[in-house]
Amino acid sequence: MGKNGSEIQKYLQSPGLRAVMFLTVPIIVILIIIMFVVILQPGRIEEPRLVIDNIEEVLPDVPSETVHLIEEKLYMQVLESGVDIVPEDGAIIRENSWDGFTIQDKLYVGDFIVDIASVDQSYIMSYYYGELPDNNEMESAASVMTYCIENPSEIIYVDFECRANHDFAKPDPIQYILPRLFDGYSLSYTYSLTSDSGYAIVVTYNPPESVYLDGKVEEFENESMSEIRSFLIQEGLDPERYEFVSKYEIVE
Repeated sequence: MGKNGSEIQKYLQSPGLRAVMFLTVPIIVILIIIMFVVILQPGRIEEPRLVIDNIEEVLPDVPSETVHLIEEKLYMQVLESGVDIVPEDGAIIRENSWDGFTIQDKLYVGDFIVDIASVDQSYIMSYYYGELPDNNEMESAASVMTYCIENPSEIIYVDFECRANHDFAKPDPIQYILPRLFDGYSLSYTYSLTSDSGYAIVVTYNPPESVYLDGKVEEFENESMSEIRSFLIQEGLDPERYEFVSKYEIVE
C-alpha cells in the first residue's frame, strides 16, 4: 500500500472521525424516517363545501373544523336534492333563527335555518362540538345533521321538495345529561306535550326494602325530588321547565 493509502487508512481509523460518524449516522437515519412519515401520513381530504357567507358573523365562536363540517354536509344535501351544479357560496343563516345552549362550558349545541337563494332551498342545520361532562370527545362527522323545515310559517320556498331528515326535535340540554343513576332512583327523559321544554323527566324509584317496611315511601319520594331539583339546578337547568313522571321498579 502506498503512502497515500496508508494515510487514508490512518485517517479512517482516527478517533475524531469515528466520533463524527457515531453522531452523524443516527441523525441521518432519523431524518430519513421523519421524511417517510411526513410523505406517507394521510392528511384530511378537503371535501367540497357550500360556504355560508355569514356563519362567522352569526357564530363567531364555532371552531373552524365544525364550520367546515356544517358546510360540507350542506353541500352534500343540496347535491342529493337533484341540483346539477351546487354553488360554492351564497348560503345565508336566516336572521334570528339561531338557537343554542352550553353544558358545563364544555359541550355546545345549536341549530339554525340556512337559506340558499340560488337554488331555492332551505334547511335546518343542527350541530354540536366539545366534550360531554364525562370527557368523551364529541367532534365527528355525526356532530352535524341536516333537517327539513316542517313548520309552514318558516317555509319560504314552497316548490322545494326537501329530501333531508324529517321530524326535527329541537335539542334540549336534558338529552345530554340523562340518563343518570343515583342511589335509590334513576333519571331518564321522554317527550312531553305539556311542559315548556317539550321534555319530561322520568324518575324510576328503587328504594331499599326498609322504606316499604317502615311506611316511608312518601318521605323517600320527597327527599329524592329535592335532590333531583338540586341536581338539575347544579347542571344549569330550570326544573320548572320539565314535567316529572314517577314510577317504581317491580319489587319481587
